[in-house]
Amino acid sequence: MSEQVVKRRTFSKSKINTFKTCPRQYYFQNRTELGRSIRESPSHQVQNGNVVHKVLELFNDPNADESVIDIHMDAINLTDDGVQFCEKNLANLFTILDKYGLGRAELHEQRVEDDELDLSGYIDAIYLKDGEYWIIDYKTGKFYKPKMDDYIFELYVYVILARRCLGINASKIGMFFTQFPKKTFVIDVNEDEYDKHYADMLAHMENMKSNDGAMFPRSRSRLCSYCKFINLCDGYTDDIIKD
Repeated sequence: MSEQVVKRRTFSKSKINTFKTCPRQYYFQNRTELGRSIRESPSHQVQNGNVVHKVLELFNDPNADESVIDIHMDAINLTDDGVQFCEKNLANLFTILDKYGLGRAELHEQRVEDDELDLSGYIDAIYLKDGEYWIIDYKTGKFYKPKMDDYIFELYVYVILARRCLGINASKIGMFFTQFPKKTFVIDVNEDEYDKHYADMLAHMENMKSNDGAMFPRSRSRLCSYCKFINLCDGYTDDIIKD
């Protein structure tokens, strides 16, 4: 049996989110050979978060059982802190699920691709409760209140993909912050907001295709010091943006 080939889409939720955060970072990462060649080793926090996501994927798989999850956890070389991190996040998730009356997801780790928009994304979980679909994104990192608009935009991108590609009209969207469960939120899908975020998404995607350097300004923030392109960005001029 041949392996499934995953097409590299021009647009994805993560790429659009990077562009919204800092257009210049998006450009360096996705429109230059330098950006494509840089491979960073994931931090311990990212590695631990990946483990939590994998275990949640197994939990949502109706063919998996607790023994499979235990085997997976045992096979991963985690530090004591990493084990505690994973156990805490998983325990918090079950508390969140109990709060909202949810069990296993109807769909999990769902890759969704839109040929017309050349857009793709991975939806962590789609729950079905009382005949209504909930689109949920799992977050193992911190909650940043100033990013609330970005969180909601991300979720509406998933709503758009689910509606266009899966024929699923979600009634609710939310983010489960498994490290900080009190920051978890679930809100109703609003059609006016859907239309607004759809238009914003299309506008961002059009700008992302531009060859005009002015479309990729630097967005200065405290995150700049963590950017892998910080040195390149300091010496940047708009006229270097050429395909």
